Amino acid sequence: MRQIGTIHDEQNAQRFGDYLTTLKIENSIDPASAGWAVWVHDDDDLARAGEELAKFQANPGDAAYDGVARTAKKVRVQAQRAQVRRGREFCDVRTEWSGVE
Repeated sequence: MRQIGTIHDEQNAQRFGDYLTTLKIENSIDPASAGWAVWVHDDDDLARAGEELAKFQANPGDAAYDGVARTAKKVRVQAQRAQVRRGREFCDVRTEWSGVE
């Protein structure tokens, strides 16, 4: 996970984080000394996220960022459901086979 930049306004930082989520770029927005730090979880996404951050900072009011919160929420819910499904399908053979002789 790496920080790609800082956004001064919390609302804009959250909006940008939601936008990255809609692009399937996992990210985190955390308070920092100079505003809100934008972190990207996967190094493979750093270049694209950096480009998107530059575009966002140049024009944070662009219509492309409108309504992203709703879409990002859907993406997060789908990811959470997939995580739960994977958890149900997980079998720890150390505990399952510990009594087998």
